[in-house]
Amino acid sequence: MKLLTITTLSLVLCAKDALSFATVCQRNRMHFQSSSALSMGKGLNKARNKQAALAKKMEIAKQKREGSLEDGEKKLTDQEMKEKNDRLRFQEMLENTPAGANMNADDYLSQKQLEEDMEAYRSGEDRRFEGDPAPSEPFEELVSIKTQNAIGKSGASRLLPWLRKTSSNKSDYLVVVTDPRDKSEEFRKAIKNLNGILSPSIKNNLIYINADTPAENRRWMKKNDLMNIELFSDEKMEWMQAYTALGRKRWSMTCFVLKDERIERIIRDMNGFLADDNISNAVKSLD
Repeated sequence: MKLLTITTLSLVLCAKDALSFATVCQRNRMHFQSSSALSMGKGLNKARNKQAALAKKMEIAKQKREGSLEDGEKKLTDQEMKEKNDRLRFQEMLENTPAGANMNADDYLSQKQLEEDMEAYRSGEDRRFEGDPAPSEPFEELVSIKTQNAIGKSGASRLLPWLRKTSSNKSDYLVVVTDPRDKSEEFRKAIKNLNGILSPSIKNNLIYINADTPAENRRWMKKNDLMNIELFSDEKMEWMQAYTALGRKRWSMTCFVLKDERIERIIRDMNGFLADDNISNAVKSLD
């Protein structure tokens, strides 16, 4: 009887030890998994931060190449600016002369469009650069999503600081973000991002232009609770052609900062991921 009791007690003790051991193993395993998940999360965030930093450096380098961020550059006279931009236009024409181009993707220009682009060069519709005049007339043909009609002179006067009768502030500007692509996901994501991040002072001077129909734009804005933004339709791409916002070989987003009847800043091939930084920096550089 004593032997049976001792044996039973031993079995109970062994079972408790096994249970304790299993509990410790389970805790260690959970701690390892938690540590691994945390480590993976940190690694993923680090990779994303590196990607964003690299993209930002590339954007700054591109703007420096295009002359947008030339430090210490003196203010040029109108004639000097024209001569400078004429040289840039001539260089662009030489670099972008089509040679057997064969582009079939939706957001690439077709051979016919490339030929039309070159014809535009020959007919005097030169690519616009920073410092060039900002024509007012193309704004009159933009279509409102509310009325589905062209905004006309009165609408253009409301948008453009230099046409406003009530505007006496020389620091007034207008930011235009445009994209010719049909229902562009990058453009739409950028709008939602900019609407949530940009300061109110910039958003009050910001409009968007795309080639979708007013009805399509209104549906998308209503669905995404963005009826507060200024989005205009340019279905025939007349505004985009006038401001040369269609790109050279690939259609993409372009940003213009207009002030005092001039194009003060241009950001071509704007990366939607960096749009908020691009626009904020462009506006700051006006001071």
